Amino acid sequence: MKRLIICPAGEWAKKLLTISRYNEVDYFIDEHIESSVLSWGEGDKPLYPIEYLRKEKKSDIIIVISDSKKYQHYADVLSAMGFEENTHFFNGWKLHTNFYRDYIYSLNWQEFEENSAGIMKTERWDLRASEMAKLIPPDVKAIMDLGCGSGFLRKYLDSSVKYYGVDYCKRDEETIVCDLNTEEIPAIKVDAYYMAGLLPYIVDIPKFLSKLEECKYIVISQCGYERYIRLDGKIDSAPSTSFISTADLVNLMAHKGFYLREMNWMPFVNDDTYFLFQKMK
Repeated sequence: MKRLIICPAGEWAKKLLTISRYNEVDYFIDEHIESSVLSWGEGDKPLYPIEYLRKEKKSDIIIVISDSKKYQHYADVLSAMGFEENTHFFNGWKLHTNFYRDYIYSLNWQEFEENSAGIMKTERWDLRASEMAKLIPPDVKAIMDLGCGSGFLRKYLDSSVKYYGVDYCKRDEETIVCDLNTEEIPAIKVDAYYMAGLLPYIVDIPKFLSKLEECKYIVISQCGYERYIRLDGKIDSAPSTSFISTADLVNLMAHKGFYLREMNWMPFVNDDTYFLFQKMK
């Protein structure tokens, strides 16, 4: 995973950063150094002069410019040092999609799971499965859970429904191991594909969805907006980091031959949206 650097370290950085994102920062850069550390969150963060960046390998870091009013100034300084806009450095208030590709999703699911103790047992995923299961039509007799994790969906299915859990590693004796980014989807005929929280970890979403055409239904979750506590104490909203918007998802599915049959939204739980798509006749 690339290391995250914030420049400069001032009041704008406090407005930009949430507590959780502060914890991800490797260090701060500023032109005016009065201290060698910042103590804004749960731990101290190093603070270096901007010339420190010359020591870095450009491909290993992501620089976020936190001051929107002085963005062009810092962009010029970084460009003069050989850094490229929207490749090595970004405007923190107007993040380019490359930021999500190169930083957010450079941390793949394996790393995320290894660094997040108990993530596979969280009640949030269980609640999500219970809500998404309500969208599964009664005529579904076989379903494939892509990115199944701990298989929360299984307990919400009727015992007559054949369940196939697919993931990048073996969760239990019945797990079908498959890297969905590099391998073909298991050639098992099912009535529905189920994907809870999977899309953010798919590198090429249109290509992946085109592989799902041989079924009647597709049930998908889409991340929405969540509430975030900023370092300055205020609560802000941050947009989903998913590569595909809800509108684009619906349009893409229509292009693939599926219409949106039903949609549920849970704004007071995790703000996810759940979709049921059905194959057009």
